[in-house]
Parts: sequence; C-alpha cells; structure tokens
Amino acid sequence: MRTTHTAIFYAAGLVPALAAAFVRSRLVIFNDATTTAMNIVAHEPLFRLVSAADLLSAGCYVAVTLLLFQIFRPFHKGLSVVATFLGLAGCTVAIVAAFCEIAALFVVRGAEHWNILAVKAIPALALLFLELQSRAYNVSVACFGLFTLLIAYLTLRTPTTYRIQE
Repeated sequence: MRTTHTAIFYAAGLVPALAAAFVRSRLVIFNDATTTAMNIVAHEPLFRLVSAADLLSAGCYVAVTLLLFQIFRPFHKGLSVVATFLGLAGCTVAIVAAFCEIAALFVVRGAEHWNILAVKAIPALALLFLELQSRAYNVSVACFGLFTLLIAYLTLRTPTTYRIQE
C-alpha cells in the first residue's frame, strides 16, 4: 500500500512542477529585467499560481521521500538514510527557491504600489531574486538526481519477493 501512496504523491508533485516550469519559462526573461517585471505585473495571478505549484510539488516530494525511506529502511538502512537526506535537502532547497520567486513578486508589487516600477534598480532586483530562484532550483534538481540514483540502486538490491508483494 505504501508503494501506491508513493506513486500517487509522485504524480501529484510532478504535474504541478512541470506546469510551473512551463509557465515560468514564458514569464521570466533572464536578459530583460523590465520585461520580466512587466510580465509579473500583467500575469500576477498566474505567477502566484507558479509559486503555489512549486510549494505543492515540494510538499508532495517530501511525502515521497519519507515513504520511500519506510519502504527501503528494512533492507538497507544506511543507504536509505543517505537517500532520505538527499531527498529532503532537495525539497528544502526547492522551497527556498519558491520563496525567492515570491520575493521577486513582492519587489515588483511594492514598486507598482509606490509607482516606482520605472526605476531601473527595481526590475533588476526582481530579476536577481528570480536568478537566485533558478540557481537554487538547479541545486535541488542535483539533489533529486542523486536521490533518484540511490533509490534506483535500492530498488535493484531489494529482494524480488518483497517487490512483488507490495
């Protein structure tokens, strides 16, 4: 039953993550701070949805990580702990990345509220937060990649009878 829950959480986290990545690629132009700021203002509800999708995805992946730890711990405790650490580290960094995205929204919304969006430093600051988000996201993907390699190894090393029964 744990494997079913794991698959459900994995799918529930993957779909919003892919959708958020697609929408983000349309809104954020990394070499043009002003256009990016204008896109955020023009599509604020969509931008908020991207941040929410990133947080939802990270939450689902925390569940996946902990469920996989429960599944593999009886067979390979040490590697299960390392894999869990990598998975949770990736989730933590992904959450930090989402907060960088939210910070960019706050910068742009504050500038729009005070009618100072034309000041060149404001869009540049928002773009800086989005660049931090992008770099943090890349670090989380690296953690998830290592996590996935360990999970693949653990899957291959788990007795076949257990895999069939679950």
